[in-house]
Amino acid sequence: MSGCSKFLLVFFLTFIMVCMINTPNAYAYIDPATGSYIMQIFIAFLLGIALSFKFIWNKIKVFFTALISIVARKK
Repeated sequence: MSGCSKFLLVFFLTFIMVCMINTPNAYAYIDPATGSYIMQIFIAFLLGIALSFKFIWNKIKVFFTALISIVARKK
């Protein structure tokens, strides 16, 4: 990056940060539909994590079952 483009990038980011800091209060609210949507996203996230752990646990279980059967055959 040239010196001029670095300066413009820093200037632009500083300008955005100053604009974000100096915003007045919005006096907004979250309507029930938005709250319900956020709750659905949160539940889907938790279920996705649980399903991922289930798949990972099954792979670990299959690996150790195969390992134990290989060790048992060698004896």
